[in-house]
Amino acid sequence: IVKKSDAPIQAVAESKTSGENHIQLAAQSGVGDYFIFEIKPDKQPVGISDSLKPFTNYRMELDAGDTIYMSTDGFEDQFGGPNGKKFMRKKLKELFLTIQNIPIHDQKEILNKTFTDWVGNLGQLDDVCVMGVKV
Repeated sequence: IVKKSDAPIQAVAESKTSGENHIQLAAQSGVGDYFIFEIKPDKQPVGISDSLKPFTNYRMELDAGDTIYMSTDGFEDQFGGPNGKKFMRKKLKELFLTIQNIPIHDQKEILNKTFTDWVGNLGQLDDVCVMGVKV
């Protein structure tokens, strides 16, 4: 979640196994006036698995202009760049912070170009899904 404030986000995490828990999300990093907040993912596949568990649902209040980004690990785990290294989560978060003020349809083009340029001649390793929603 990218917000124009570093004030903590009050949220409710709800799962079938642990019930309802009130949590506070703290800003992790920022660029200019915008800060990123991360909700830790449930460690499980989206598809079919032998050990399916229910996903955690989160409720929170967001403000107009906030942007929610969700992604698989494919973008950050992709090898490439000048040294053939992984893109990494930190760099992906920084990219979200730098593009969040751009119209959402243009963000898609920036993400696609960034990924394609990063991969270069190495080839894509994994599925890549990034979704952004502007509140």
